Amino acid sequence: MPRIVDHDRRREALLEQSFGLFARLGYASLSMRGLADQLGVSTGTLYHYFDGKDALFQAMVRQATAKTVALATQGISADLSRGERIAALGRFLEENASPLQQTLQITLEYQRHHSGEAAQGLLSDTLTEYTEALAEQLDIADEGVARALLSFLLGALVQRILDPDAVDLGAHMRLLSVVAELAELPGLNRPSAAERGPKGAR
Repeated sequence: MPRIVDHDRRREALLEQSFGLFARLGYASLSMRGLADQLGVSTGTLYHYFDGKDALFQAMVRQATAKTVALATQGISADLSRGERIAALGRFLEENASPLQQTLQITLEYQRHHSGEAAQGLLSDTLTEYTEALAEQLDIADEGVARALLSFLLGALVQRILDPDAVDLGAHMRLLSVVAELAELPGLNRPSAAERGPKGAR
């Protein structure tokens, strides 16, 4: 009886395994053949799931982004205050700082090697997904404010790459909490999730 292959799971596993390779070896040093050798599969297997290295890399970043958002938000319930949500987000960042920094590094390296629309689209989509998740979880109506807060968090992760001992993520989250509660800051008077009712209602 022929073995049944779960192609969706197989594709997902290849992307997960590829992440560690890109993080360790860098984008430029890996070819499809090199990836196949490292993954222990044939190049034909990789090309069955992906058109090439760029397609594989983009799918990998998109998958990593979706998983990061899901993990970061799974413990944040609607009845928590904004301060409690920010504290939960801070714990997630502290516990997952290393893979998040790896994602930043390999994505920035990818951008250095690609200046076209596809690369820009990947970065734009990734930042938009993070921005929307941050706005939703912290009840921020103003997209510009959400993007500014995301920039603040990304900056902390980048600084931690450059000088690991100089960054206290806890202090960053406390500052973020203060900023997010400033009444003068536009967009931060959005009703709570309970006040808004069902998701999507405005």
